[in-house]
Amino acid sequence: MKKTALFVTAIGGSLLAASPVLAMEPYMPRSPKVFAKLDSNADGKITAAELQPRAAKRFDRLDQNSNGEVTAAEIDTAFQKVIVQRRDRILSRMDKDANGIVTRAELDAFVVFMMDSADSNHDGGVSLDEAQRFRLAKVAR
Repeated sequence: MKKTALFVTAIGGSLLAASPVLAMEPYMPRSPKVFAKLDSNADGKITAAELQPRAAKRFDRLDQNSNGEVTAAEIDTAFQKVIVQRRDRILSRMDKDANGIVTRAELDAFVVFMMDSADSNHDGGVSLDEAQRFRLAKVAR
């Protein structure tokens, strides 16, 4: 059980670090979609004035007691919530017997399921285009 908890935490932590959606501090947009949302006047550039509202919204979400300051404890609480959500999602998708443990067999079955789901032309492989469409379909859910 300890090994699986470490595995799930590691996956959750790596997803947390890799995902700009979960970033708590302001960041430069990496995707055209996010860039377009920030570029409110559609001039092909973002300014500090366009980035500020999103940064303020994230700040306000972290500032649990609304005192205009974000403490390390408030950041820890936010990260902990995200980690728990990720853990629960990983377990709900991979732990098919719902015993709180992801076995290697369950991981392997999940990989096969994911590949089969993404392989839209059923040629036995997933192209970059299929992977991107699979990711977008997953995000839209």
